[in-house]
Amino acid sequence: MMNSSEREQARKHLLQSIDAIDATMGNQRASVGAVLDLIKTIILPNMFDLGDEVRARLDLLEAQALNYRGVHDKGTQYDSGDLCTYRGGLWHCNTVTKDAPGTSGAWRLMAKTPVAIRGPKK
Repeated sequence: MMNSSEREQARKHLLQSIDAIDATMGNQRASVGAVLDLIKTIILPNMFDLGDEVRARLDLLEAQALNYRGVHDKGTQYDSGDLCTYRGGLWHCNTVTKDAPGTSGAWRLMAKTPVAIRGPKK
């Protein structure tokens, strides 16, 4: 993966290469020059920025990844995005909490078995 300095260096190298091709085209400039102009003015300036945008989105997705924590452990703190199983259901934690799934708005039931449908034993 390239860092920002390497990306800028690659961008400059590509631009120089395009300019060199453009200079050697001579009379054929009219036919090929339009393509080179398109590459220089539209594609090249946006190519690296798009890569940066994709990388930023991927980082965001990875930061928000779901984290299966196993069977719910009473008294344990769960963070937003954590998953656990509890009384036959798979639960998603919406906010930081120590509450048991189904006892507050901090949890959302994702998948259920008959035990989860009936609710906890009283």
